[in-house]
Amino acid sequence: MEIETSKPKASPKDFFLNLGAIVFLYSGVMNLMNLFFSIIDKVNPDPINPSYGYEADGIRWSIAVLIIFYPLYIYFTKLLAKDIAIDPSKKNLGIRKWLIYFTLFVTGLIIAWGFVYLLNGFLGGELTSNFIMKAISAGIVLLLIFEYYLMDLRENHSYNKRIFYTATLVVLLGIAGGFYEMGSPATQRMMRFDTTRVGDLQNLQWQVVNFWQQKGTIPLSQDELSDSISGFYPPSDPETKQPYIYEKTSDTGFKLCAVFNLKDKNDRYNETAVPAVYIEKSMYAGKTESWNHEKGSYCFERTIDTQLYPPKITPAVPQI
Repeated sequence: MEIETSKPKASPKDFFLNLGAIVFLYSGVMNLMNLFFSIIDKVNPDPINPSYGYEADGIRWSIAVLIIFYPLYIYFTKLLAKDIAIDPSKKNLGIRKWLIYFTLFVTGLIIAWGFVYLLNGFLGGELTSNFIMKAISAGIVLLLIFEYYLMDLRENHSYNKRIFYTATLVVLLGIAGGFYEMGSPATQRMMRFDTTRVGDLQNLQWQVVNFWQQKGTIPLSQDELSDSISGFYPPSDPETKQPYIYEKTSDTGFKLCAVFNLKDKNDRYNETAVPAVYIEKSMYAGKTESWNHEKGSYCFERTIDTQLYPPKITPAVPQI
């Protein structure tokens, strides 16, 4: 007479522990690869890339996800291992087997499609060095995941521990590299203040150009730019609350100054500082407009090209 062996039944706890571990794993893997890709693009920027100059945003988000989700993945995994140690039959739970095999399938699929994505970028003109580094980093991450769960099915626990420690080292190296490229939270705050300063000066610049076109002269001070009808009032430094420095330097020239926390390391402000309708025009003739700046007090000197920005009225002729 055959003795029927009952299959282990998954409790709500078993279901959510297994599901939670897999969700944290997927989120961590996607953000770890994004972190490596963003670091590579920031270290070796490619101007043809549409995200050129904005990799810090991706780095910051990926670090935040990894710092929270990876410890949670470890915690859930340890809880599952503890339950299996108490009740070995739980290693045969249907939900556990399904999720492991699904993870192996998804990982293999991501490996294939990941290399298709990278190869597509390479064929589209992406830097060869970036392509190679991204392919290596993605391959390491995905192969570690695939090997870990394959060994878990084969119950090779000693080998699995080595893979786990290697994966943890890779995550820590990624986070450390992200902080190195992005800077500390204090540095990020200083950068955001500087970004706001550049935006304020760009706005002031356009108001000066608009003033010139409307009145045919450069304002003597930025107070002349105040307009209660349009609602514009000259902005102040977001950190010190002090007004920016504005000075008229000639009949068509002026300069704008601010005190910056850090030196600008990239050209993300170089595109244009005027409305999109003028995006194809340089605001002052013979030069490429730039908002790059040094640390400390720094001034941007501008001269309006009167042919590109003709006044809408005839400029007043000074009386002798």
